[in-house]
Amino acid sequence: MHAVDYEKSLVGGRIWTDAEHIQRCLSELTTHMENVIQKYLRNEFETIEAYNRQAGELAEPYRFW
Repeated sequence: MHAVDYEKSLVGGRIWTDAEHIQRCLSELTTHMENVIQKYLRNEFETIEAYNRQAGELAEPYRFW
């Protein structure tokens, strides 16, 4: 939780220890990553940063779980 002292969004307010919740979060993160790769990168951009530089106002925000 020391990371919260610097940036609250890094931890999301609490540390998860329940196996089911951790699995659900990992599943959501994996689904999000698949969507970003398929929707935004599409073999045109190597990284989300590269996409975001071109996208301007339509940039995909970073998400912290």
